[in-house]
Amino acid sequence: MISFIRRMFESKIGAILAIAFVAVIGLAFALGDVSSSISGSGVSGGNVAKVGSQDIGVAELNDAMNNAFKQVQQENPGLTMAAFIEQGGLEDVYASLVNRVTVAEYARKHGITVSKAMVDAEIRDISAFQGLDGQFNQETFLNVLRQNNLTEEQFRTDVRRGLYLEQILSAAGVGAKAGNSMTVPYASLILEERKGELGIIPSEAFVPKREPSEKELAAFYQANRATFVVPERRTIRYVEFGADSMANKVQVSDSEVAQYYNANKADYAASEERTISQIIVPTEAAAKAVQQRASKGESLSAIASDIGVAVSTADKVSRAGYAAQTSDAVAAAAFGTPIGNVAPPAKGDLGWYVVKPESERSIAAKPLSAVSADIRQKLLTQRRQEALDEMTGDIEDRLSNGATVAEIAKSVGATVQTTPPLFAEGGSPDNPNFKLPENLAPIREAAFQMDAGSDPQLIQLGQEQRFAVVGIAKTDAAAPPPLAKIKPAVVNAWKRSEAAKAARALAVKVRDSVNKSTSLAQALAANDAPVRQVEKISGTRQELTQNQGQIPPPLQMLFSMSPGSTKLLPAPQQAGFFLVHLEELIPHSAKDNKPLLAATNQQLSQALGQEYSEAFIAAMRDEVGVKRNQKAFDQLRAQLTGQGN
Repeated sequence: MISFIRRMFESKIGAILAIAFVAVIGLAFALGDVSSSISGSGVSGGNVAKVGSQDIGVAELNDAMNNAFKQVQQENPGLTMAAFIEQGGLEDVYASLVNRVTVAEYARKHGITVSKAMVDAEIRDISAFQGLDGQFNQETFLNVLRQNNLTEEQFRTDVRRGLYLEQILSAAGVGAKAGNSMTVPYASLILEERKGELGIIPSEAFVPKREPSEKELAAFYQANRATFVVPERRTIRYVEFGADSMANKVQVSDSEVAQYYNANKADYAASEERTISQIIVPTEAAAKAVQQRASKGESLSAIASDIGVAVSTADKVSRAGYAAQTSDAVAAAAFGTPIGNVAPPAKGDLGWYVVKPESERSIAAKPLSAVSADIRQKLLTQRRQEALDEMTGDIEDRLSNGATVAEIAKSVGATVQTTPPLFAEGGSPDNPNFKLPENLAPIREAAFQMDAGSDPQLIQLGQEQRFAVVGIAKTDAAAPPPLAKIKPAVVNAWKRSEAAKAARALAVKVRDSVNKSTSLAQALAANDAPVRQVEKISGTRQELTQNQGQIPPPLQMLFSMSPGSTKLLPAPQQAGFFLVHLEELIPHSAKDNKPLLAATNQQLSQALGQEYSEAFIAAMRDEVGVKRNQKAFDQLRAQLTGQGN
């Protein structure tokens, strides 16, 4: 077992597979897997697999594949579908889809059910389907499905499959426990220490002085087209609008202003404001004691300091406003007591109040003529907002029925704006100086979340009551440009490549010399390497674990080698080659390191549980039966990579 673990640690592929396995299990439970599916285009009918009695259609695999590619492409905009498939994307998506259907078929066969109520509850908990009040909104749910070209039946089917996975696999790894015989060697491996040497052969010493021929350059470009891929660009059409768009559509008459004034006369009547000092204590007895001391001439601040509380002030408050802060009883005491006197205690929201009105100001009544302008503006703002809410609802209906950005712009009295082609992060290859204002960033984000060719969408711009209708005018897929357009860059890349080849050839000679019992320094000197300096490097495997992403690659490689061996490692950006030589491996025992043993045991136990889940799924596949239609699979691969007829 320990040799297997050591090999897993020393293999980059092994580490990736370990992480990928965890990701597959996690994705199996994620309902978001289908929330952005893209409808199949140009995909023939038929089935790519049969799982038990359930068929998996070519179109279903195509949708799942496009969705997975879209998610990965968000992290790597330059990725092409062909490259994604070359990296195993299609096989992984196929396996994940087969596993989901397998578990559902196994559950059906053995009478395990997922009720409609369970599916409904799961859907209600998905935040994407919730309205502004945080509750499930049926209209939002259906809109999201329409935007992602999904039917409610398709979505519910996938949710049901996810719930089957959760029910069946949640118990598969329960009780998985790694034994001490496994934990100690594994934990000891983490403490392992290694020492070695590092030499560097730089590519810059081998840069060709000549220019490549046209034939050489064309061949190089053809072989390295993926290196020059320009990420996907989208040209966005949008129209922005807000409450100001309602300016000419909403009016307020003089009679409406007067009606509002009469309905709210109390707000404009003569009133009194007071500034009030107050002490708050927990009991009526304490409040009475404070009031008695204050009545004898002691200041509230002195009393408060003596009993360990604070004096607070309510500045220029009306009776109604003060009552809202405290209680009607406290407000009555504060406004019923002459200025400068201490009022009797009164019960409020926070306890018992002893208050002292310090000053007052009388406010004259406001006639209609003095406030009509304010009332008119208030009513206009309110009605514009109501009209805006009504209009956005109408726009959503029109968009769902196929309205264009131009048609919406005409109806709201705004102008359609068109951006130059933009990258997902916002830059423009055709216009480097172009930049969307920060408040319009949601427009770009929405456009890159939309499917190419989908209907325009209504979005809200930030917290302000402003909106935009966003559409995609043109999508330029990620692709390499013509050679003539980027010839200088390709020439430089060819020179770097040639220099890297020469540096590698020399590095191979040095490595072979070291592996024949020559020291690294001697091998560098014997082969007339441009750099002869050798550095000592060392570290522990625990340091690698604790400082992921911060460990130099040569030191990481030191832990994937056998003692006495020498390996090559390319430097970043074709800068040269590292020569890494492992001199010594120093083992350490973890048998007395209880914290490390406990943490390691927990990780191993989780891994065992995941392995049990994978084995359980494999057994389910054997029981229900899985038949793959390789011909249909290959045809889909060809179509996705652009090789289909």
